[in-house]
Parts: sequence; C-alpha cells; structure tokens
Amino acid sequence: MLILFFLSLKSAHKNNRLFFYLKPTKQILELLILLHKLGYVSSFCLLKHNKSKKLIVRVGLKDRFVLFGSVDKLCVFSSFFVQKSITRKNVWFLNHNIGEFFLSTSFGYLTSCSARKLNVGGELMFFIS
Repeated sequence: MLILFFLSLKSAHKNNRLFFYLKPTKQILELLILLHKLGYVSSFCLLKHNKSKKLIVRVGLKDRFVLFGSVDKLCVFSSFFVQKSITRKNVWFLNHNIGEFFLSTSFGYLTSCSARKLNVGGELMFFIS
C-alpha cells in the first residue's frame, strides 16, 4: 500500500494536481503527519465516500513553485519485496543537504536528522528532494 502512496504522490506532483485520494492505513497516516510537519504536504483529511461509505484520505499538495517543501524528486528504496536497512553508524553518512531521507525505525517514521539525534538506524524507505 505504501508503494501506491508514493506513486500517487509522485504522479500528482508531476501532473500539477492540487490533491489526490487514497485508502487510509496506519502507515500512510503516520507518513502524512511527518510529511505535513516538514512541509511537503499542505493538508490531509479523512472523508467518507458517498457511495461506498468507506473512509478515504484527501491529500493536498503544495504549489510546485514553492521552494521549500515541493516534491521535485522522490526515490523509493524499500518495497514489499526488497528492504534496505541502514545501521545507526551509517545514518551519519547520509547527506541531508540535498534532500530528506526517511527511515522506518522502532520510534516510527523519522527523517535522517531525527535518526541521528536519537542514534538509531532502520529501514531506508524513501528520499525527497
């Protein structure tokens, strides 16, 4: 389900859409909270679909011309079949000046800067610049 989230985020940004819809999961909601705090996503809200009465998430994107927080490049490292992990020693070698690396850790989803402060490693999820 995370791959669908990443693909939707990337294609919505490339096509200059203001928002897109997804089926909510706990992981997607945690990632949306983190992306909203960092400024990559302008808003998100839970809605009930009219016909099916199921919950969906509406994700609002920032304008492409905003310098901070726009998703110019999104690269996914881990998927369902391939999982790339990084140790706490190697977190220090990630260059955060070119973008943000996101990790799945025992503390939840963190950026590489937060993982350095907590001195933890984890699964390397994706990169946004």
